[in-house]
Amino acid sequence: MLNKVLRSIALGRAFRRQPQLVRACPLCGATQHRTVCGHDRNFLGLTTVGCERCRFCFTNPYPDEASIGLFYEDLYRQTVKSEGIPDSHSKEAQSREARKAYYADLLFTHCPDMHSFLDVGCGDGGLAEAVAARAPHVAIHLIEKNRSFLAYAEARSKGRGHASLSDLARAGATLQVVSLIHVLEHFVDPLAVLREIRSMANETTRLIIDVPDTEAYASLSDIHFSHPSHFCAETLTTALGLSGFSVVHLQRHAPPVFPKSLLVVCQPTTAAFSPQFQTHPDLAPVFQRIDSPLGFIRSRLGL
Repeated sequence: MLNKVLRSIALGRAFRRQPQLVRACPLCGATQHRTVCGHDRNFLGLTTVGCERCRFCFTNPYPDEASIGLFYEDLYRQTVKSEGIPDSHSKEAQSREARKAYYADLLFTHCPDMHSFLDVGCGDGGLAEAVAARAPHVAIHLIEKNRSFLAYAEARSKGRGHASLSDLARAGATLQVVSLIHVLEHFVDPLAVLREIRSMANETTRLIIDVPDTEAYASLSDIHFSHPSHFCAETLTTALGLSGFSVVHLQRHAPPVFPKSLLVVCQPTTAAFSPQFQTHPDLAPVFQRIDSPLGFIRSRLGL
């Protein structure tokens, strides 16, 4: 518990040094929002808003793209994950071991003929290692902001590391299977990321995304600094449609360690997409149910 408190203090200091920007809705661009949650698990005073037009929920205000990029390079592992350097014996590493086989099973279930694999936000490379163990012929590419974790993941999986999607594009890599496992919710502008992947994709590309299911949020532990975007099935499907992808498969599931989540398998499409914003659920009641510091403390204590 003391370690969590110290990490929250360190995160608070880092957070308050970042310039905060009020932003338009990342999904539809609207500027009219209402506050749906005024607390977060680290008591940083984050404000979560719901778009009045499409109901997408996101942290607002939030640091700009450059500032948050530096945060992920240098501070995320220390303040959020309690890992300064890759360590196979750390609690976080052990929790990742519990889920890497689970996600490898999902990947090969939906993409049995995989010959190239890109893991965006690969962390310590556990999933890539599991893919390489099952199919040594697969060409593996990795993207990770933290340099020490990227080097560790390269060595572990025998994959090729890249600093960004732009770096990968310059390398001329072919995208056949791309995974963003609990990664898309970390982006300030998730549409920009999806569209960048779409620009590199071809008709055989399959995109596998897993995100926390906002409709299944249980307490303030689900609201924190590193998740500025909150998806439900409808808003995730809309984000993919606006980015040039169609959903092949969508399921709700409870992966090891992670919260209840949404898994989608997508493929590129050239068909026109018309978003149906009025079908998106109003998630304000979900946030109102968990917007209580006392409720958060009780959930952490198991009361």
